[in-house]
Amino acid sequence: MIVSFRHKGLEELYNKGKTRKIDQKFWPKLKIMFETLTRLESEEAIMAHPAWAPHKLHGYNPKGQPVSEHWSLKVSGNWRLTYLYNNGNIELTDFMNYH
Repeated sequence: MIVSFRHKGLEELYNKGKTRKIDQKFWPKLKIMFETLTRLESEEAIMAHPAWAPHKLHGYNPKGQPVSEHWSLKVSGNWRLTYLYNNGNIELTDFMNYH
């Protein structure tokens, strides 16, 4: 279950199905990722989606916030969906451009 977001546009897309804060070309893939993450049974289960290049992060994000133990999933090009898996919940979900 996705319980918290860092990115307001991502939260709006999750709750309302649309947002002006994220380019529409990303919406279909993000919605598929949301659906998959809400059914995630274990932290390692995301590895079943190798096309998303799942991997754990270390250090800090561009905003200076710690991301140790967060997961990163490739959306498109440099764009990534990141989140923290915590006791069955998806927390601190973010959308950023790795550049």
